[in-house]
Amino acid sequence: MEEKNLKRANEIYAVLLLALSVFLLLALISYHPSDSSFNRYATEASPPRNLIGPFGSYTADALIMMLGLAAFFLPVFLFILSLRYFKQSASVIGTVSVSSFASFILSTAGLFTLTLGAL
Repeated sequence: MEEKNLKRANEIYAVLLLALSVFLLLALISYHPSDSSFNRYATEASPPRNLIGPFGSYTADALIMMLGLAAFFLPVFLFILSLRYFKQSASVIGTVSVSSFASFILSTAGLFTLTLGAL
């Protein structure tokens, strides 16, 4: 009985992670600098161009400002993690994997900034 509950919980996590990865991917792909965000105020006359709407424009702006192009790795990682939750019956997130991914994202963001410069 316990294994069935664990499998159901993993499926719920997988669906939530899949939805979050699709949300982040759509928000990042449709990011437009002229949308209303934390750095820019847009009037009501100009609706957001982001596919997700105002919440997507704020989310995409925050991720782009913090991580730059490395932010596009986040939905990919969440998608892969959701696939792992669908396939495995045991919990798959550990502190080592989370800290490794955080190190990867931060170092990739730094390398992109060094090689490409500020966009």
